[in-house]
Amino acid sequence: MADGIVYIREKPEPMLKNCIDAVTSIKALLQSEQEVEAVNKTDHLLENLKNMKTSGFQDICNKIKPEIKTLKLFIKENVKTQYEIAFFPYKVSMWDSMESIWRAANNDPDCICYVVPIPYYSKKDGSKAEYFYEGSLYPDDVPVVHYSLYDVQKHHPDIVYIHNPYDNNNYVTQVDEKYFAENLKKSTDMLVYVPYFVYGSYRNIDEIKTMAIVPGTVYADRVIAQSEYQKKLFTKLGLNEGKMLVAGSPKFDAVLRAEEQPHEIPKEWEEKLKGKKIFLWNTTIRAMLENPGWLEKSGQLMDILTQCPECALIWRPHPLLKETIKLMRPAYLEPYLNLAKGIMAKSNAVIDLTGNAYISMAVSDAIVSDYSSIMLQYAVTGKPILCLDRKSSMLKNSICIFDYSEDYFLENGMTIKRFRDMVLKGEDPKNANA
Repeated sequence: MADGIVYIREKPEPMLKNCIDAVTSIKALLQSEQEVEAVNKTDHLLENLKNMKTSGFQDICNKIKPEIKTLKLFIKENVKTQYEIAFFPYKVSMWDSMESIWRAANNDPDCICYVVPIPYYSKKDGSKAEYFYEGSLYPDDVPVVHYSLYDVQKHHPDIVYIHNPYDNNNYVTQVDEKYFAENLKKSTDMLVYVPYFVYGSYRNIDEIKTMAIVPGTVYADRVIAQSEYQKKLFTKLGLNEGKMLVAGSPKFDAVLRAEEQPHEIPKEWEEKLKGKKIFLWNTTIRAMLENPGWLEKSGQLMDILTQCPECALIWRPHPLLKETIKLMRPAYLEPYLNLAKGIMAKSNAVIDLTGNAYISMAVSDAIVSDYSSIMLQYAVTGKPILCLDRKSSMLKNSICIFDYSEDYFLENGMTIKRFRDMVLKGEDPKNANA
């Protein structure tokens, strides 16, 4: 031992052969990339290695080190390195959970990006039923590649992003088996799961566990975490801390981007919304399933928000709401369709079935919503929020990854009508900046 360094005594010949094999592999890779000048550099290094005369292990280390350093510096400064990144969204309405990541990567000259919407199926009695593919519905500035033209095994992208974590464990939909997290992991150097929703509040740690321990988080090399607190919780539940990457949520990025851009609403909405206070009404699957009076209450809410001539209503049903009703509440289907017809028949109401809710978020003056990702995202706008199915008292005993205590709730005299009138007057007592 000298100068604190421990040298292992071994014969120099095997080490020299290993170096020659390694440089030969580097040369082959550079040849495949047609990096002629870099190939010449490796030829020079190989020739020196093959002709090297050494008196021992330390001698070969001293001679190889500057040669390797020279090649490494040349490659770093002269060889263009690009990463291939594949994004595998399935529902276009969930593309917002990836979009800002894609935009950043797509603007990076060191990245080659592919957006490959994947097929999925509705499920009935636990089996695949109807086939769906939404590749034609993505924004015009997103270059979509059909899944039949992108062989993930042959491409073996450096990074793959997914937002469906369930594989075959979801009751309502299932992506094609080829795109299960378990299978994609075999065809990429890094599988990244980015949640399609925003984490909010939960009654207990077991409720969070149902989202933390799913195939997407288990097989992923990286899981995008909304906050340090979420990372801590997921680590406590058994996920490797090293795979948790705190980066916020692209869904908040999408809201901010929509707020900053001009709002081009569908032409069929213009006359119905023009000159009115616009309320966004967001309905979720969970509220429909858990609330026996959901249909009746929905009809009452619609009437309250449309009977006033100064108001306009945009109804945003969950993208899978109709499919879930068919599968799990078939008796609701006809009344649900009648509710939709009633809204479309009104002179001041529309239904938002677009790919995402961001136009509706941007043009609306307030939101009335079941507890959902959209409700949580809406907080970024700074506009009033009425939560239909939670109470502020619930937050005191909840585990909150996202704090929405400044929203309004149906308690302490607050009603849908009172909230409507408050917005019409331009009032928002809970917002210090209003």
